[in-house]
Amino acid sequence: MPEGFIKQVGGRKTLGYPTIDEIAGLSDALGSESLSGVAAIALSALTVVTLSDTYQLIQADSSNPDHAFSVLAITTQAFSSGSVASAVISDRVSDPSWNWDIRKSIYLGQNGQLTQTFPTVGFARPIAQALNPTDILFSAEEAIVWQATSL
Repeated sequence: MPEGFIKQVGGRKTLGYPTIDEIAGLSDALGSESLSGVAAIALSALTVVTLSDTYQLIQADSSNPDHAFSVLAITTQAFSSGSVASAVISDRVSDPSWNWDIRKSIYLGQNGQLTQTFPTVGFARPIAQALNPTDILFSAEEAIVWQATSL
């Protein structure tokens, strides 16, 4: 069976692919899941985080191999060090200062940053897709991990 999903079109069911608006609508309908813990350091809004070994929220980093397969989430507000913090695992996130290219994936960068530049150190992990220049659908995917070899 081809990839895709069944959707209702004009009273009949057809096989098709979801549009970005349908994906975003599904995200809105399902609600969001969150990751919570004590902030190990001060965390800015719109920072990608993960849990430390002591279950504190820390900045996720594409150069840290321990973060390649951990649960990732994004903060939607700032948190001070030591405060109880939460971040969304999968949701639509907006910021008027963003200017994303909708043709490119968004990856985990270093120190909790989002980037559209494919990482060349550590691992690459797509974490979001731009819906428009100021809105993303945050949902971390599997990491692309490579092993460096010396010649």
